[in-house]
Amino acid sequence: MPDKETVLNILSVTPVEGSSGKRGRKNELMYLKAGVPYRYMLKNFFPALRSSTCIKVFYEKNKNIK
Repeated sequence: MPDKETVLNILSVTPVEGSSGKRGRKNELMYLKAGVPYRYMLKNFFPALRSSTCIKVFYEKNKNIK
């Protein structure tokens, strides 16, 4: 991954949303090294994150069992 340490630093320090004229996390990653690390993540990491499944299981306590 290009510039891995810099990307990890941005992810751990920069807030998700920018404030007071500062850029947020996504913008920082998009502008880092002309977007090369961001495009790498877009191609190699993000597709797996988009294809997720959520399963909810609900249990009802059987009142006849003691």
